[in-house]
Amino acid sequence: MKELLVQKQLFTVEEYMNMELHADYKHEYHDGEIITMPGGTINHSKIGLNVATTLKFRQKGKSCKPFNSDMAIAINDFRYVYPDVSVVCGEPIMGILNKNSIQNPTLIIEVLSEGTASYDSGDKFRKYREIKTLKEYVLIDQESFLVEVFSKLEDNHWDLRVFNQANNIIPLKSIDTEISMQEIYEEVDFEVKN
Repeated sequence: MKELLVQKQLFTVEEYMNMELHADYKHEYHDGEIITMPGGTINHSKIGLNVATTLKFRQKGKSCKPFNSDMAIAINDFRYVYPDVSVVCGEPIMGILNKNSIQNPTLIIEVLSEGTASYDSGDKFRKYREIKTLKEYVLIDQESFLVEVFSKLEDNHWDLRVFNQANNIIPLKSIDTEISMQEIYEEVDFEVKN
């Protein structure tokens, strides 16, 4: 019996950008592949909004500005992704090929879901580390009090700090602020089955 070879359809950046302008859903772009972003859960949405709102108020009048999940990050000319929250210090540098993206985040925050947890902590984090301006990467669990903060050190190594108590205060050194577990998980119900 002959095996069928299935070839993936690859798209140019221009085709991706045109599609994204007219799409009902967000898509990430990975070296020619277009990947539909799954919708979030109630807890995922609450956590993302809590973090973005808290950081917006903490950074008022300062040079670092947060963006929500509608802002794409241009990791390079061939990879565009949508983190849950990103923060840019100074003026945003727009993507060269995709003007609806930024390429100089200082801080990136991802809210983990069952379907994206291994990707966010694995391949996606490896790609994020290519961004020269990135100083901190934060992973937030939506099912328990768990926040992991990766901070870039002088020698380009990454340090991990884990916070898993409801009364923890999480320092975000890259933007000279902090956020509490209570602020992150405000109105989040761990009993809700997502």
